[in-house]
Amino acid sequence: MTSHISGDTQTVETDVLVLGGGGTGLTAAVSAAEHGAEVLVAEKCNFLGGTTGLSIGSITACCTSCQARRGIIDSPEAFFEDMKTFNGELDQYDNKELLWVLVREGGPTIEWLRSHGFEFVGPNLEPPHRVPRMHNVIPNALSYPVLLQRAAAKRGVRFLFNTSGRKLIRTRERVTGALLDDTKSGLSTKVRARRGVVLACGDYSGSTILKERYLSADVANVPAYNPDCQGDGHMMGTEVGGRLVNMDIFGAPDVRFIPGPGKLWNELLPNHPMLIKAYAAAGRMLPRRIFTRLAKSIATTRGAPQAGLYREGAILVNNHGLRFTDELRDPAFSIGKQPGGQAYIVFDSRLAQKFSAWPFFISTAAGIAYAYVQDYEKDVPEITSKGDTLEEAAKIHPHIETLVETAKRYNRFVEQDKDEDFGRRPLGEGILKAPFYVMGPALAYIGVTKGGLDISTRFEVLNQSGQVIPGLFAGGKNGGGLIMTGHGLNLAWAFTSGRLAGKIAASAA
Repeated sequence: MTSHISGDTQTVETDVLVLGGGGTGLTAAVSAAEHGAEVLVAEKCNFLGGTTGLSIGSITACCTSCQARRGIIDSPEAFFEDMKTFNGELDQYDNKELLWVLVREGGPTIEWLRSHGFEFVGPNLEPPHRVPRMHNVIPNALSYPVLLQRAAAKRGVRFLFNTSGRKLIRTRERVTGALLDDTKSGLSTKVRARRGVVLACGDYSGSTILKERYLSADVANVPAYNPDCQGDGHMMGTEVGGRLVNMDIFGAPDVRFIPGPGKLWNELLPNHPMLIKAYAAAGRMLPRRIFTRLAKSIATTRGAPQAGLYREGAILVNNHGLRFTDELRDPAFSIGKQPGGQAYIVFDSRLAQKFSAWPFFISTAAGIAYAYVQDYEKDVPEITSKGDTLEEAAKIHPHIETLVETAKRYNRFVEQDKDEDFGRRPLGEGILKAPFYVMGPALAYIGVTKGGLDISTRFEVLNQSGQVIPGLFAGGKNGGGLIMTGHGLNLAWAFTSGRLAGKIAASAA
């Protein structure tokens, strides 16, 4: 890798430039280096991992050694058909050619990750998958940036942190590099990429402008789970003629409780390769009940409360103690408009009893385990208040008296079978029977947007006419616009597309 500095701009040459240091970018960098390329990664944050590092860490794939060890018989064809069921009406918009790449190459991606020191437990079953396919990384999702950075360093990959992409550089019709900006020093870097550039910058869920342009003003009001996802790769790709697809499709917002100040037990475990093997061995020997108990703590602190709570009669109140929406109609959009963007869930013992056993769970840790009311009382008492009176249960809320009056007003609506405020139906049985519960505060988040640049099955970015833009590749949420409904598929695509895009970019002429 060569470089020189002129004024406020340094010029760097490399074989492959990867823009983004999340799961897709790190995988692309390691893969490209494995195939003989000199690689430079530009990451706009001062850390690696992106949305991948914030995830629970599940990868859904078929035909893996983990499945074989448990005697699970599977096939890409069965996986492909099951994904149609997940997508429902949206299936018509999916790119079937890229979907085939995912179902065929997801298994080899799991094995590739294992060759770099990763270990997985499972797979676990998530209906309507016909067999268990969800693999969960040990000990946590931070393993991904830690071990992939280690693998990259061994292969000579260089990193530029606090460095964002300003624009791609074209020489005639080919993308030959990019102009980067150091957000700390102000120094610009002009990178010449001899073989290609891989866009791996994540989705656009953090961009208010792009969400309003492609989705709606209501969606734009809902914050992103990863606010650093600003659609950088999407915009750089379109500036050189790339075509965007499925930009009007996104994952429905989640309502998530605000986590406490401490870390989860699995987040405290060091991500050293030798220790990871020990964790995996211990995990396979743990009695199922102990493993489930540990996994439930993830569900109570990272899981999203299910809409079934509202269908069965719970209500939402804002920081002022007032209802603000029909809880049965996408409440996350309304939460984003409330003071502080927060809400609390209020219900009584009848609902609590129902949500104490399968199939009525409050949240799940990606299908590994399910958390019920009693789990929240035990694991996160700071967001779970119980009382013999509504006043006592509401002690975690800033406006106790207003919350109590709101619940009483709702009970009158239940008695007359008419919600005079928001027209909700059905109303449930009301909030009448002690003990009472208040849970919160909770925030609404956009977890992921689906749209990306149109790409070929070789991860080459396509222009408006469907022709390849030479020298430009994309993966993850920058590439393909796959729908991918269900747990573990976004990471499966991130790593699979990164692994293959890096390999192909390394061999580009």
